[in-house]
Parts: sequence; C-alpha cells; structure tokens
Amino acid sequence: MSRGEHGSAIPEEGSLILRVTVDAVIAWDPCSEYSRDRIESLFAGRHELSAVDIIELEIPIDDRLWAAVRTDLIDESTIRLWSADCAERVLGLFEKVIPDDNRPRQAIEAARAYARGTISIEEMYAAWSAAWDAHRDAAWDAERDAAGDAERDAAGDAAWSAAWSSAVRAAWSAAWSAAVRAGWSAERDAAWSAAGYAAVRVARDAEREWQCDQLLSRLRGGVQL
Repeated sequence: MSRGEHGSAIPEEGSLILRVTVDAVIAWDPCSEYSRDRIESLFAGRHELSAVDIIELEIPIDDRLWAAVRTDLIDESTIRLWSADCAERVLGLFEKVIPDDNRPRQAIEAARAYARGTISIEEMYAAWSAAWDAHRDAAWDAERDAAGDAERDAAGDAAWSAAWSSAVRAAWSAAWSAAVRAGWSAERDAAWSAAGYAAVRVARDAEREWQCDQLLSRLRGGVQL
C-alpha cells in the first residue's frame, strides 16, 4: 500500500482500502459540524479507522452510514448485499399494495445474484430497469390512499436503488418506508400530527439502527452471502 496526498491508503490492483485516516475523512468533505478537531477526537488517538470502527462511533446514525458505506472501506459485493437486505425489509409494504407486481423483488434478487457473480451486469441492469418501471407505474396510480402511496413508493425506490447499487439511497428509502408506515398507523385520522411525526422519527431511527447492525453482521461474517 502507498499513501495518497491526503494520507489515505491507495490500493494496489486487486486489493481494498480497509481503513482511513483523519485526512482521508476530511477529503470526503463532511458537513461543517465535523471539523478536523472533531474528527480527531472521534479517532481518539487511533491512526486509522475501519468501517466497523466508524459504525460503532457515538454520532448520529445517518452520519455513521454516510461515512462507512463507501467502496474505499467496504468491498462492493458486501455493499450490494447489504443494500438488498435493507430493501427486502420493507418489500412487503410494496407487495401489500400491489401484490401482483414482482419486479421490485426480482430487482433485489438480481442485486444479490450480481454480488455473488452469478448473473451479468446486463442482467442486473435489466432488473433495475424493470424495478424503475414498477416504481414509476406505482407512483402514477392515484387510486391508493396517501399513506399507501408514500410507503409503497419508498419501498419501491429501495428495491430500485438496491439493484442500481445506490446503497445509501436504498437504506434511506427503506427507513423512510418503515417510518411512514408507523406514522400513519399512529395517527391515521390526523396524518402528520405531532403523534405521527414522533412515530415516524422513532420508526426511522429503529430501522436505521437495524441497518447498522445488519452491516456490522455482514462485515464480521455473521451473515452468509
């Protein structure tokens, strides 16, 4: 391994960057809340951090995932498999509203198959395109209620993003889908009231915590391919 201009490791052909330095994190251009001093304090005297180290930091969930889920810390196959896990968690919300449309499920299956090397990139893109069509078709269906629209659309977007390997978007959409479902159930007659918002926040954070735990399990070998 050689060192880049920002102090991060540069992989040789066929290898992966598994850890990052303070300078590498700063080069990612985090939000202003994360100054050099703040980042150094999070490193707590360590020269480098791994994805596992970052996920275990005591910072907001979204910030942990933003920093950890990137291909200079985690191999692409693991990211694809994890994003499929996130999407599959809320797939039932889509299928409950549109039970006869299996395109999002097939996109998730294709994302996993491509990560395992059993289908070609062309086949994965075909599944991604079909999932996008399903997501678009569902969004134009005006006969569903507002909550059904929101949770179905977010679940469909999660499946599409998983196939496209937009891991952070897939995870965010999955969390949003779960959150909308909880918020609507909590206050159906006065949607998005204070009670609804509180339920949304709780459900979203719970889903994001599950996503962090699932990613840790995959990184530690607790989840099989």
